[in-house]
Amino acid sequence: MSENFSSNNLETEIAELSKQIEAKRRLLESERGVLVEDREAVATVIKEELFSGQTTGVMGAKTTSSEPSSNYLDNVDEETVESVNALLSQIPEQGFRKTAALAGNMSPYFLDIFHDVLTTRLYDELKTRGYLK
Repeated sequence: MSENFSSNNLETEIAELSKQIEAKRRLLESERGVLVEDREAVATVIKEELFSGQTTGVMGAKTTSSEPSSNYLDNVDEETVESVNALLSQIPEQGFRKTAALAGNMSPYFLDIFHDVLTTRLYDELKTRGYLK
């Protein structure tokens, strides 16, 4: 995915997100009194970005497992796969936050799938770039 995350603005967003993720991980650990996996912190930050500004009950729903399947899109219909991939392909041009705002206009079902796929891909990207251990 490194080739997809290459613009300067996106580089800045990724660096900012990595700081948010680390801060979220520390906060969750202090609240829970236990270690929190980086993937869970990534999922939480993405969920907050995707659902910011929404007032529905979607935010309270559990939208990720601790280890989402790398083949998550294999289990959904082709139209949803195309929509998720189309949205993911906008990240290099639009940036993470603008793309997340676009996703925020989608159905809760789509948001759940997008969240899970984006969590996996962003987690992998952050690990590749050395932001996560």
